Amino acid sequence: MESWRPTLFSTDALKNMKRLLIGFLLNLFLMASANASAVFLNNENIAFNFSKNNDVLVDETGYFNEFNVLYDRNFNLWESVDSQAINYGYSDKTFWFRIKLDASESSIKKWNLIFSNSLLSTLDIYKITENGPRLIYRSGSSRVFGNRVIDHHKMIVPVDLYEPSTLLIKIKTDLDFSLNIKAWPDNQFWQHLQFSDNMNWLYFGLIATMVIYNLFLYLSVNDRSYLIYVFFIGSYGAYIMTIDGYVFQLFWPEKLAFDSNMAHFSAAIMISTGFLFCLSFLRLKKYSTVMYRACQLGIVVSLLNLPAIFFLSTQTLSQFMILQSVIAMIIAIISSSICTYKGYRPAIFFLLGWVILFSGNLVLLLSKVGFIETIDASTTLISKFGSSIEALFLSFALAHRIRIIKSKSEEVHLKSEARKQFLAKMSHEIRTPLNGILGITELLKNSTLTVQQKIYIQTIKDSGTSLLSLINDILDHSKIESGKLELESTSFNLHILIDQCKNTFLHEANRKNIKLKSFIDPNISEYLLGDSNRLRQVIINLLGNAFKFSDKGEISINVTLLKAKSPY
Repeated sequence: MESWRPTLFSTDALKNMKRLLIGFLLNLFLMASANASAVFLNNENIAFNFSKNNDVLVDETGYFNEFNVLYDRNFNLWESVDSQAINYGYSDKTFWFRIKLDASESSIKKWNLIFSNSLLSTLDIYKITENGPRLIYRSGSSRVFGNRVIDHHKMIVPVDLYEPSTLLIKIKTDLDFSLNIKAWPDNQFWQHLQFSDNMNWLYFGLIATMVIYNLFLYLSVNDRSYLIYVFFIGSYGAYIMTIDGYVFQLFWPEKLAFDSNMAHFSAAIMISTGFLFCLSFLRLKKYSTVMYRACQLGIVVSLLNLPAIFFLSTQTLSQFMILQSVIAMIIAIISSSICTYKGYRPAIFFLLGWVILFSGNLVLLLSKVGFIETIDASTTLISKFGSSIEALFLSFALAHRIRIIKSKSEEVHLKSEARKQFLAKMSHEIRTPLNGILGITELLKNSTLTVQQKIYIQTIKDSGTSLLSLINDILDHSKIESGKLELESTSFNLHILIDQCKNTFLHEANRKNIKLKSFIDPNISEYLLGDSNRLRQVIINLLGNAFKFSDKGEISINVTLLKAKSPY
């Protein structure tokens, strides 16, 4: 006889309870997503911005996951996004977004979500199904770029919408949290992105042209202002390329995740070289001591950003560097205004360039810290446009500065040539009568004269000879400055030349009771080949200085052989 056991629930009853439990859990998910209004996609809305049509939950502690974030008890934590753009400035929090997409009225069922921020560190997208959230895409700059489905610097997520769907999006970023989200039909977004990419590469091409052009000018004119400007505009272009995501895409797509230190490093170089360029170009030490000191302090502080990369948090360092950027641009504008007011004409172009750069970057910087809403691609476009105009104005300023320097150099050259011509003419005009005086003096010396008269004649001759030597020295100095001094190559007797130089100072040596000696190395040939007149001038000048600063003792002329010339 079969035994009988009482049962509380039959097998069918247990199955029904399981279905009810699953239905209850699904209802929790559906209730949690109920307050997000649906976005209806159709063939007419080719590109639909649905940043405003979603809900957001801010996870400050990292507690939530794709399941518990949808629990009914967390229903009140969700808030509706009421702006055309999503911007939370610099934040290390995790953000959950929820949106309902309905493409039932559209013949297009394959769509692509395009996120404007290229450096979101975490981007996980789930589709809520009857079995719960299902991961459909995982990306972000914290993951290898090569794993992305679509190879582009922006994050493009393909989504199939055969039925009304609710998407759950998890986003976290190391840099600024600002983005727009647009839905594009499959493969219809490329033309729009291609135009944007072409404009970006046109901008980067302009930056590269400015770098090469100014580097060439630096090598040509050897003005360090050009080299400093090369580092400034180059680091600025590197920073823009980094935050646009091109660096991550082009340089290490298969190996490493993106490192925000690259953006901070290029920004630190940009700020420090900006201060240094102000110092070099505006000559602030001459026009404004206060602004000169301010720029020096700015260079020191901006260079401290480099070690700070390894100690400060990403958000803290980013906000600190934004403050430095604003201060640097303000100091550049004030400095160039002062220099313009004091008559330094190249500062006018410098001032205009920095005003335009400040205006363009102010929009970008304010959007990054969350003071204003970000506009899709417009903030960086405004910054790029401003930096392009600034690059052109600063190039004009550098060219104008070189033109002024060249003009002054030509003016100095003309003055120098006029002075040389004047000296040459005057020396000729003075030497002609002076040679006549010396000739007549020589004739008088050979005539019948008293002892006293001979002394007078000798004094006149010595004074005339000294004056003629001084005139020759002045003329030679003028020739040396112009690079036109030519040395003769004739044979002369070294011993006779040394004796002549000694005889010139015998009277002075006797007057001061100084012994004047000479020594010639016996290994030196008696006859040499060279310019005896220039050598005589050198020896006489040296002896003149020796007697000028000597009151006793002896003065010796020593001629020694330093290196023998090989006869072969």
